[in-house]
Amino acid sequence: MELSYLRYDLVDGYIHNWLVAGPQRIPTLVPCCDDGQEGMVRAAPSSIVAESGITEEPAEWSRFVGHKVKIGDYEGSWFYLRTEEDHFVDLSEVSPVRQVLRAWAYTQVDVPAAQDVTLSLTVYGSADVWVNDHYVFHSDASRHGAETHAFTAPFIVGYNRVLVRFERVVLGACTFSMALRITAARSRAIAASPKGAGVVIPTTITPVKRRRELERTFDAAHLNQVVYERLDHILVQFDPVIGRWARGFALQLQTPDGQTYAEAEVGPRPTKEKEATLGQAYSYPDRFYHAILVPPTIEYVYQHMWATRKLPLWALDNNQYSDVAYGELAERRSEALKQAARYPDDVYAGMAKKQPEAFLPRITTGPVDSNFYHITLTLILVTHPDAETVHP
Repeated sequence: MELSYLRYDLVDGYIHNWLVAGPQRIPTLVPCCDDGQEGMVRAAPSSIVAESGITEEPAEWSRFVGHKVKIGDYEGSWFYLRTEEDHFVDLSEVSPVRQVLRAWAYTQVDVPAAQDVTLSLTVYGSADVWVNDHYVFHSDASRHGAETHAFTAPFIVGYNRVLVRFERVVLGACTFSMALRITAARSRAIAASPKGAGVVIPTTITPVKRRRELERTFDAAHLNQVVYERLDHILVQFDPVIGRWARGFALQLQTPDGQTYAEAEVGPRPTKEKEATLGQAYSYPDRFYHAILVPPTIEYVYQHMWATRKLPLWALDNNQYSDVAYGELAERRSEALKQAARYPDDVYAGMAKKQPEAFLPRITTGPVDSNFYHITLTLILVTHPDAETVHP
């Protein structure tokens, strides 16, 4: 399949765009450290292997193609990863057993002229680096934290293939990450990036022009707050977009496990607040969410256009509070039942859901045993830890 290339800028000299494979999990018998730091182990010295094990040019492939890559005894696939502002390719996890985690990060750096550059590698664990298939650096980890290593490598004019293999022995919660910075060798004092340098990612997913429009538009999105009270609008705002605005995408409100609570279509650049809102916080259960920017479904599913951006937030479905009785008794009773009924997997929520008042838009009086309602309501309010104070 023909390859296309996505181009990105360096960020203060750091590479933020990578193709990543792994982590590979390898059993090990390396003993724990003896300094009392729970969940940490010594990083075992890795053997120097001058061959990278890469037999074909890494590229981003559609998951539906099922393209597999073999690196030594590892079989998996390359996936695109863009780092956060800390610059780290972060694959940290909690390991229930002692093992070696090994991963590969690949990118291409385009420079307009042949030159020597300084590479600064910050890594937790040990690492090996190849530039244009030449083995240029090896480090063994000597401590638990991050270590930064600076070394010089020759770059040719045009695309330079950069491969980093990094590994670490882990047990429990352990950081497994690396970052790479490129500076001009003669400008080390001011840490200047090579003039005209850029990052290039090979991909089989097209069209790349549309993808870059989406990425630049999504990069401009932000939230003005992290916690939203019940009447606050969950509003996604945009800074000025570099280049063309990507018309036709969607905003979604999702839980971390992928449950979608709301979706809004965005066409031209929003000029009013209501054009890029996911509603008010009270519309959703009280919990943590992601406001996600995604391409239209037809592009995401059929064209494999997986450019997305997640913005974290808390939405608080908190009730209005009153120190004095308000309205009518039937209205307050219905309010309490509706709120109690919204809690999932709860016996008191189940009891509230059985009451007609929890679902009727208007409260009616009739031959209903008010004592039964009062007893049920009291039981919910007294025994449910998250119930609000209501004056009967």
